[in-house]
Amino acid sequence: MGCNIGGTGVGQVSVSAPTTNTFTVTAISKATTGGSNHQFVITKAAGGDATRTCTPTGEGGCPPSGSW
Repeated sequence: MGCNIGGTGVGQVSVSAPTTNTFTVTAISKATTGGSNHQFVITKAAGGDATRTCTPTGEGGCPPSGSW
């Protein structure tokens, strides 16, 4: 159980393009739906709020809206 930080594969979490005011965190679940792993992403743009999205929508803890 849990995930590894610092990787881009299944069961891992990565941080890409971090700056003083921006970042993207991507977590790829070990769980699958229809052969695709569940993915959760948090993106913070400069001067804006963080957005949280996920796929596949309506499956594996991802709401139908694709946002959490």
